[in-house]
Amino acid sequence: MAQCKRLGNITTNVAWKVAGIKRGENKIRVELDNLARERALSMGGNAVVRESIHEGTGDYTAWLCP
Repeated sequence: MAQCKRLGNITTNVAWKVAGIKRGENKIRVELDNLARERALSMGGNAVVRESIHEGTGDYTAWLCP
């Protein structure tokens, strides 16, 4: 990431419980990652770094790398 430009933070959200039942962690992670990548593209970025995921909320950093 040394040659990359930091574009900003991204927070994504998906339902982590349906009818009171927790959804699968992998499915939640995949959905959050996909949303973060889409937001990074709209910011002009081409990479994201996941910072954290907790109860259906993902925090990421968007980057523009060569």
